[in-house]
Amino acid sequence: MINILIVEDDERILQFCADNLRKIGPHINPILASTAEDAMILLTQYSIDGAFIDIILPGMDGFSLASRIRDMENYYFLPIVFETGENKNVPDTYKEYRNIDYISKPFTPEAFLSSAARLIIDVEKQRKISLKKDENKITFQYDGGRALIAFSEVLYATTEPSRRIRLVTRTNDFYRSNITLSNIITEINSEMFIQCHKAYIVNISNIKRIEQSFSRKAWTIYFQNAPDKTCQMGKKYKRAVEELLYRDRMVNEDSKPQ
Repeated sequence: MINILIVEDDERILQFCADNLRKIGPHINPILASTAEDAMILLTQYSIDGAFIDIILPGMDGFSLASRIRDMENYYFLPIVFETGENKNVPDTYKEYRNIDYISKPFTPEAFLSSAARLIIDVEKQRKISLKKDENKITFQYDGGRALIAFSEVLYATTEPSRRIRLVTRTNDFYRSNITLSNIITEINSEMFIQCHKAYIVNISNIKRIEQSFSRKAWTIYFQNAPDKTCQMGKKYKRAVEELLYRDRMVNEDSKPQ
């Protein structure tokens, strides 16, 4: 069953959307709300898979509702389609609210079903991601919002000159103020993420090799599948890093088919 939330204050449009969603098939279950406040309640009562949200609503508007949804851990990646009677700046809303589409009123059944099809495709993609139960994920609060990150993508974290923490993954960097490296270790809560330098913590499971730097008291860490990214290791932390790295390699070796 796919639960699609529809937030629309016009009763005729609300029923129009619900009726057309039901035409897609019995596996589509429309959940109806006429206000953002009602929608917030329904989001806690049901497991919502996707949403159509009218921008102009009584009380809290659709953008504010989308912002509140993005603050809910379970719905950080919820596929959202905005309904609007105005085209002004709407295509740019994905930058702030990460909506996958928008549909302009008045819309035909064909236009609505086309948008619904895209929404359902995105719902199915999110479900496939969620089914990867062997992939541990971390929810990381950063200065621009919150990200759900596969732990296998995390390479290291470091303290910037500005005293911000930079979390480095294979594809992105996330910056966070007013936090220490030790706080990050506690928050991520994995024995594979340990301090390797006074200014670095590293994901042991992604280390490819360690090479001594020009200094006899410093080493450079290189990562698997990320040739352009490195971090530093200090003498004080060398033994702990190497012991954990050795243990990790032994566990992986033992798990290989014989």
